[in-house]
Amino acid sequence: MAKIAGWIAAGKLHDCQRIVLMARLAIWLDRFAAAVATVGEFLAVAAVVGMFAHISLEIILRAVFSTSTFVLDEFVGYMVAAMIFCAAGSCLRAKSHLRVGLLMDRLGFWARNVAEGLALVGLIFAALLLTEYYFAAATRAWSRATVSQTVAQVPLWIPFGMIVLGSANLALQGIARLALVVTGQLRPDDFLEVAHDA
Repeated sequence: MAKIAGWIAAGKLHDCQRIVLMARLAIWLDRFAAAVATVGEFLAVAAVVGMFAHISLEIILRAVFSTSTFVLDEFVGYMVAAMIFCAAGSCLRAKSHLRVGLLMDRLGFWARNVAEGLALVGLIFAALLLTEYYFAAATRAWSRATVSQTVAQVPLWIPFGMIVLGSANLALQGIARLALVVTGQLRPDDFLEVAHDA
């Protein structure tokens, strides 16, 4: 990688070679982003399983033993946030976010590229803002040893950290897709809406 950067800095690559190199880097970035999205999916699934297990435990404790964990609402709230943010990048890859197909269907291929690129720039900006905000909150909670004001006294850097991971994953997916758009790696059918049953 350092050798390639040296060639680029020295101007030893021709325009055609630069285009091919950029396309390969975009494909590599997309593959890396796909692996990160898979990790996000597993974290989201773990959050769903954790919610199910905790709710089941709470039902059994209340019905059989007339007691409670006293932290169900707090933990389920953390797991819902983790589930939403960790799965967001995978939703972008699967094209299952809400999209305005009414506009995109009427555009030609190159206009779709431009519209997709502009939408991705906005998405990346918003995801990076969320990442920066929650990273600052997580580091502040870590340095001050801030805990929740409940019985569990959960260190708040943990839920903030999950949001940071999820929003950074979303930003990475947006950057990877934008790289594919800019280098012309997307085909016209990559812009088609995916039908999902409601």
